[in-house]
Amino acid sequence: MDDRTEQFKEQYIKQTDTKLRYILKALEGQPQNVAATLQRMTAIKDILNAREQRRKQQQDNAKEIVDDDQKDKEWNWCFDEVVANKYLSKKRNAEERGIEFSLTLSDIARLMRRKKCYYTGVELLDHVAARHPHKRTFDRVDSSDGYHRWNVVACTFAANYNKELLLESPSNLSKMTQQQLLKMFKKLTGK
Repeated sequence: MDDRTEQFKEQYIKQTDTKLRYILKALEGQPQNVAATLQRMTAIKDILNAREQRRKQQQDNAKEIVDDDQKDKEWNWCFDEVVANKYLSKKRNAEERGIEFSLTLSDIARLMRRKKCYYTGVELLDHVAARHPHKRTFDRVDSSDGYHRWNVVACTFAANYNKELLLESPSNLSKMTQQQLLKMFKKLTGK
């Protein structure tokens, strides 16, 4: 609905409300046929109350929109805080382990916006227990290289853990190369 139509509608409702209030006031002073007068007064009051409730609902709806906008702003601020904390944590962890780290806050934000695991395609979850299989983690595709934009992906905890267990762990019992493991998985899955 365009603005002029909306303004006309509001003006009409205000005029009607004014007329109904005038009639209500006039009926209050009439002693004749009390039952009919009371019915008319009740009907007019109901109409006015319904319109007032509708106006309040519209105001509440407008307030909800403002509240939703505020929540979006707060969420963006929270997201920025999460990104900053993740960045500091990853950087500190890499320094402690002697691993190169060249990721920026933008890189971390990009990884935090990923919806699916790089390796499995499973949906990533953030607000779950640390070792939940679908918990978002960051993995270095080539573990011999550092935390660089081209080498880090978002993946599930399960994928990251299993990759480390199968391919990177010094206690890796299988002692198989990546190519050997890939060949084995293809045979096991029939692909």
